Amino acid sequence: MSGTTSPALRACEDCGLVQLVPALPPGGSAHCLRCDATLRRNHRDPMNGTLALCLSALVLFSIAASAPLLQVTSGGQIHVANLFSGPVGLEDDGMWELAAVVLLATVGAPFAKLGCILYVLLALGLPRPPRHIRTVFAWAMRLSRWSMIEIYLLGVFVAYVKLGLLVRIEVGTALYALGALLLTMVAADAMLDRQAVWEEMERRGVPPVPIDHAATIAAAQAVAQAGD
Repeated sequence: MSGTTSPALRACEDCGLVQLVPALPPGGSAHCLRCDATLRRNHRDPMNGTLALCLSALVLFSIAASAPLLQVTSGGQIHVANLFSGPVGLEDDGMWELAAVVLLATVGAPFAKLGCILYVLLALGLPRPPRHIRTVFAWAMRLSRWSMIEIYLLGVFVAYVKLGLLVRIEVGTALYALGALLLTMVAADAMLDRQAVWEEMERRGVPPVPIDHAATIAAAQAVAQAGD
């Protein structure tokens, strides 16, 4: 995946023009003929770079999930909030549906996305990658729209500004970990060449759909009988 890419048709995401993207050397990029938007960028080492960033993101995720987020002191009482305090509070108030959505957007979807991408990249390093990695990678791309760590951090920032005028708030380790996690995930998304992953699956012989061996044998027998 770190070598020259293969030529492929691609529609520009900005203007919609379908054009042939030529083979790109490592570090090269192709731009739209109409609007000059970037069609594809071939990183020098997209697999290992993305793999390292995903591993780093999972470590930061574990820190953010286990460490305190904010410590609020009011009237001599200390309240410690963590990554799960919001969904738990919503569930205690009877809003379990909203709690589930918040938990999915802040924990479930980002963690599942990282896990799926990491699994696919590791599987592509095996002598015989499993067939289901196409489905796993497709799910990772769908989960991107549900990953909303940046929205959660914005909400924490607003709460910090509003409550900071009334009570004493101390920032916990988890907030720094979430900030680093957001930057790491952005870097991983920028480095991940989705087209290169699909091309690597094709090169490694991962079929686009499950193979129906019975139908394949029946078709071969029919061809043999027709030849006789």
